[in-house]
Amino acid sequence: SPVNPSAASTSRESGQDREAPKDEKADRDIRRLGAFFDIEEEWVKRLDELMEKRPNTKERDMAKLYEVLETARNPSGLLLSKLEDIESGEFDEKAGNFKRDEKIDAIVAEYKLEDDVRYRLVELRVRRKKTQYEDLVRLRQHMQYCSDPSWTALTLIKKLVQGKINQMPDMTAAVEMISKFRLDTPAAHKLREIVEKRVDDLSDTMAHVEELLAVAYIPSATILRFADLLLAFSFVAADEIESIKSEAKQMARRADLKRKQDQKKQKKKSKKKSEESSSDAEDSDSDESSSSEKKKKKDKKKKKDKKKDKKKKSKSKKDK
Repeated sequence: SPVNPSAASTSRESGQDREAPKDEKADRDIRRLGAFFDIEEEWVKRLDELMEKRPNTKERDMAKLYEVLETARNPSGLLLSKLEDIESGEFDEKAGNFKRDEKIDAIVAEYKLEDDVRYRLVELRVRRKKTQYEDLVRLRQHMQYCSDPSWTALTLIKKLVQGKINQMPDMTAAVEMISKFRLDTPAAHKLREIVEKRVDDLSDTMAHVEELLAVAYIPSATILRFADLLLAFSFVAADEIESIKSEAKQMARRADLKRKQDQKKQKKKSKKKSEESSSDAEDSDSDESSSSEKKKKKDKKKKKDKKKDKKKKSKSKKDK
């Protein structure tokens, strides 16, 4: 049956897949593409059969199909043409050539993302054209605080295109806390995981985390201590928070006492060093004084000896 181009266009502009009977045995990614472009079920099934024979290039092929079908007035008709190209091998000649997208190129280069991520970013751009800028800004925030950017990006993009989440989790509040509480790398990475997991109640979760960190003596250790609880969609109990607050006060008092003791020790050490320097200076002055006296005596003795010699010589002349 022919496809209504205007209906298909409306579906794509909304960024949502149309509800239509599809072959449930087909690959989920292929079914999503079919639903997004309102492709007839017959061609969805045929595409699935072809992709089964090309598992090594499936991600690339799907991204290219999203790109070429994006502007098609009749996606089903164009897909049929592309299926014939796939079978003939002509599709492979152009499949790796994507439209230049500076935003995608920049994030791929900055975080050294794998090709599979680039392909998913093309799909994301087509499916969420109106929110691409916001999606990439938020994705960058996640990339800054994870150990494996490619894996994290793939996970987040798949959640978006699969409809598991409605928007890219916002890291703004978390980034502010990372800076405010000087969280170390493991704690920052764990907080990012919490943001991703708690996207449905993110505002309440971030407010709770900030309350927790505000009373903690070592915020990074506190995040790691309660991460599993927060990832399990729970909150730290009020009495536990009070206990953390009490512990923090005790640790602060101990640290203050130790600081004062260290200052006392340092003062004593400085005083002793000063006294030793003063004593050394006095000894040096004394040595110099003693040396000066000895020199004077020696000079005096020389003068006396000279006088005696003169007298002897004078007396000897008279006697002659």
